[in-house]
Amino acid sequence: MAFALLILVNAVLIIRPTELVPGWEEYPIYNAVILAALAASAHGVLREVQRIAEGRSPAGACVLGLIAAVFLSHFSRGAVAEAITGGTMFLKIALYYLLVVANVRTAARLRAFVAWVCVLMSAQAGLAVLQYLGYIDFEALRPFEQTIWDYTTGELVGRTPRLCGAGIFNDPNDLCVLLVIGALLALCLLTRPGAGPGRFLWAGPLVVFAWGVPLTQSRGGLLALVAGMSALLVIRVGARRGLLLSALALPVLAVGLGGRMTDIAVSDKNDTSNARMQHWSDGLLAVRGALLFGVGQGTYEALAGHVAHNSYVEGYVELGLFGGTLFAGAFAYAVWALVRVGPRLDGPRAREFRHLRSYLLAVLAALLMGLVSLSRNYSLPTYLLLALAISYLHLVAPHAPRAVPPLSQKLVARAVALSLAFFVALNVGTALLVQW
Repeated sequence: MAFALLILVNAVLIIRPTELVPGWEEYPIYNAVILAALAASAHGVLREVQRIAEGRSPAGACVLGLIAAVFLSHFSRGAVAEAITGGTMFLKIALYYLLVVANVRTAARLRAFVAWVCVLMSAQAGLAVLQYLGYIDFEALRPFEQTIWDYTTGELVGRTPRLCGAGIFNDPNDLCVLLVIGALLALCLLTRPGAGPGRFLWAGPLVVFAWGVPLTQSRGGLLALVAGMSALLVIRVGARRGLLLSALALPVLAVGLGGRMTDIAVSDKNDTSNARMQHWSDGLLAVRGALLFGVGQGTYEALAGHVAHNSYVEGYVELGLFGGTLFAGAFAYAVWALVRVGPRLDGPRAREFRHLRSYLLAVLAALLMGLVSLSRNYSLPTYLLLALAISYLHLVAPHAPRAVPPLSQKLVARAVALSLAFFVALNVGTALLVQW
């Protein structure tokens, strides 16, 4: 029952029925379903909290620490009401993370959960593509009309539709990252060792995802695709051959996708990528007066006049070095631990575990690249993928001795040092690239 409710929670989260069906937005469907799931999984959630308290899940400690980071980002400025509201908001995200990790605790459930997430993503993608082609008509799925300007004359050249999803995916960039991740999961299931002829059914979702990617015309999504596929190739065939194959594939992608998607001109002052870096610069300058706890969760847009469109910049600016380190550290730990377990996996399930590991690393690479152009620090799908990786690590830890390190002073010191270096790199990189 608990696992079935977890799937239902993710169905509501990914398909977004309250946005699709008029009038349903008034009903707190997600809240009702997740409360039921938490009640059914109370024992497992408490067990996961205990694991975190014992230092056996550093990424989980980062997620719970972000509750405090969000609270302190407001409380340090004397905004008590905002601190309570923000802390409560992130508590709900942390509970979702705990719910996933608490339920995905066996190899069978891990396989089932990956399959269900892929199915749900393909449902969201399929509806969006059908809307784009004119077969259905939902207001929540209507394509975004991208205006094209001639910046020399100031004249409107035209408009082009861009594929959108519903709710939190009602942005071409968000949807494209979901499509890329869905495609990687479908490919994982299609090529799973020993899966039998039934695995070829996953070719259907893979086609849907591949069809949708160019329709989004998302440059951030293209970068996520390149990052995910490059990571997969490097893991499967080695660094040298993987990077070579990735380099050879880039011209093919450029020709196949074309249009706005491959038109990335960082040096062009009128390009949207440069405008976004200007917003990054505004935020990074503002946080210098509040380095430890930041300027306050949810205040970036009011501060810079626009959302950051970069989860790392937004994390450091809104939550300071404390919260930015926790956010980046959770994903850095997941990637690091996944890299470490590969050579040490042993036992009868080693082949299957290695196969899934390679795709989880590819998914995280795609997500982390996607977060460069998206502000999704407080978005549930971000923590869904983190929870999936951590569930895998909990499961394979007994099969890969000492490969999944616990929380320690040495680990914390490394995380802080790397976070400071990353923060400096964000500042220097933005200063060098931005055009005013």
